[in-house]
Amino acid sequence: MKSRMFRMLQLFAEETVDHTAEPDAVKDSVNPENTSDDSGEEKKYTDKDVDAIVNKRFAKWKTEQEQAVKSAKEEAEKLAKMNAEQKQNYEIEKLQKENEKLKQEAAKVELSRSATGILAEKGIEATQDVLDFVVGNDADDTNAKIDKLVKIVESQLKKAEIARATGTTPKTMTNSGSQLSEFEKRLAKYK
Repeated sequence: MKSRMFRMLQLFAEETVDHTAEPDAVKDSVNPENTSDDSGEEKKYTDKDVDAIVNKRFAKWKTEQEQAVKSAKEEAEKLAKMNAEQKQNYEIEKLQKENEKLKQEAAKVELSRSATGILAEKGIEATQDVLDFVVGNDADDTNAKIDKLVKIVESQLKKAEIARATGTTPKTMTNSGSQLSEFEKRLAKYK
C-alpha cells in the first residue's frame, strides 16, 4: 500500500523552480542533513528523511492544486450569479483584455524588428539582451533608447581606440647601415 502511494506521488510530482528562494535554502530542502563535509561520498537518506521530503513536496503540490480549484470555483460562481446579458458582457470584457494584451505583444515584436534594423545600420549586433534593453513602449521611446545605446557604444569605442593608440612609436631598425642612401646615413647621425 505504501509503495503504491509513493508511486502515485511520483506520478503527480512536478519539479517547480522557486526563483525567489535562496540557493542555500533550496539545497537544504533537497539535502536536509547538510552537515558532512565529504562531498565525494554519496549521501544516504533514511526513511524519515525521504518521507519528510515527499510530504513537503506533496503538501506544496496540494496547496497549489487547491488554489487552482478555488479560483476556478470562484469564476464558476461568478458566472452562475450573472444573467445572460451580464455573462455576455463579462465574456466581451474578458476578450477585450486578451485582445489588448495580444496587441501589445504584437507591437513589441514589431518594435523589436525595427530596432534590430536600426541597430544593424549603426553597426551594433542586436542580441535578445540588447533588444530587451532598447525596446520601449512606443517607437519614440525605442528610438531614444537606441540613440543612447549608440552614443554609449561609440564613446566606449573611442576610449578603447585612444588607449590602443597611446604609447611611443616603435624605433626603426636598420641593417647596419649598408643599404641606406647617402642622405639617410647623414640623417641617421642626428637621430
